[in-house]
Amino acid sequence: MREADSGTEGLRRPAYRGQPGAVGLLVLLGMALVACLFPSMAEAQATDPVGPDAEGAPFLLLPSGARAVGLGGAVTALSSPEAAFWNPAGLAGLSRGRILVTRGEHITGEALGVSLQYGWQRRAVLGATYQLLDEGTQDATDIDGNVIGSFTSRNHLAVMSVATTLASRLDLGANLKYLRFELGCRGQCPDGQVRSTSYAVDLGARGRPLSTVPVDLGISLLHMGPDFRNEDAQQQAPLPARIRAGVSWEPWSLMIEEERLAVLVLLDLEDRLRDPGDPAVLLGAEFSAGTEDRVYVRGGYTLVRGTGLEGAAAGLGLRFDRFELELARSLPRGAIASQQEPVHLTLALRF
Repeated sequence: MREADSGTEGLRRPAYRGQPGAVGLLVLLGMALVACLFPSMAEAQATDPVGPDAEGAPFLLLPSGARAVGLGGAVTALSSPEAAFWNPAGLAGLSRGRILVTRGEHITGEALGVSLQYGWQRRAVLGATYQLLDEGTQDATDIDGNVIGSFTSRNHLAVMSVATTLASRLDLGANLKYLRFELGCRGQCPDGQVRSTSYAVDLGARGRPLSTVPVDLGISLLHMGPDFRNEDAQQQAPLPARIRAGVSWEPWSLMIEEERLAVLVLLDLEDRLRDPGDPAVLLGAEFSAGTEDRVYVRGGYTLVRGTGLEGAAAGLGLRFDRFELELARSLPRGAIASQQEPVHLTLALRF
């Protein structure tokens, strides 16, 4: 596969058949499937669900990474340092180590993430990510409207990632995630503190079926795991498990005086794993110019029917020497979302 460091995504790496990285990844995938598809039935019967249609940990569905936002979320088939949030197989295209910092503004609050990614002897790429979504502080009042305390709401996400190449045109990846929601209280709070936890697994694959056609395909299964469970109230809700499938196509590229110009077009579909049938449609396009140092211009559109969250997005990217900078702004159309235009930022340092 073509490496992400080259400035384009594709499939030109040598095969690593039989390497320990591939064997270890297969073991991890098997363990993940056993852990997530066969949870304890006794635990499920011992607690009361919060509702037949409710999903826990909705912060998992928020967009993460400026490149992904700028492309309207159509990133399942891409090789990118941000791939840990969308399709862990996309990490297999990275040949260098990176420190990655992401920041995003959402309707619910601000998210800040830090990632460390490292290619281990060209057999596998390992990654560790921590992300905090701070939903801010809200006053607690009594029946007379007097402030008697305050609530602080935070979501924590820790991710361990691994990705490797099984064939010259096939990458596999997996994430193991720990999730935690905390509703803290200062002063007099009627409901006290709330804590909910769970773990989840992501599985992904991406590749190029035909070496002569510049089309990459990707698929990922996200947020699979036990119910998101309230530690104190014994309530639970299923995680928002999703399936994503995507295609990226480079319809045009041109070399002008050793500078490469290229256009990339992307399409993703995302649907629920438990109740599929009404997929979200994600569209994106990217223009890039340069070779080692590159400039990117991006646009995208997200359509999530029935939610009012559909809308356009735009983004810019710059790669210079060992530094990478991504900026994006989403332009949602929903009545609530339209009150602001969230900005997202990604900074990366290669080593």
